[in-house]
Amino acid sequence: MYKSRVFKNIFKQCISDRCPQIAASLAYATLLALIPLTVLTYKIYSAASIDQLWQLKIQAFVFDSLTPDTAEQVKNYLFESAIQASSINI
Repeated sequence: MYKSRVFKNIFKQCISDRCPQIAASLAYATLLALIPLTVLTYKIYSAASIDQLWQLKIQAFVFDSLTPDTAEQVKNYLFESAIQASSINI
């Protein structure tokens, strides 16, 4: 009985604090921040002339560690965008 009241109060507080909207906003902002981060990383690798094999190993490590298996399309889109954006001179 006590546990159900505790969970009910937690759920009510979560809804009143707009937790789902805030979580969605954070997820959206994180996705938007990934493209500039990817472009910057690509520029650094290009400027440092890091070996292509090393680049692929680092890329594989980052995406295996940070993204789920279902995000393959997002990964492809991010790197396509980064390559297109990297042609812009800063």
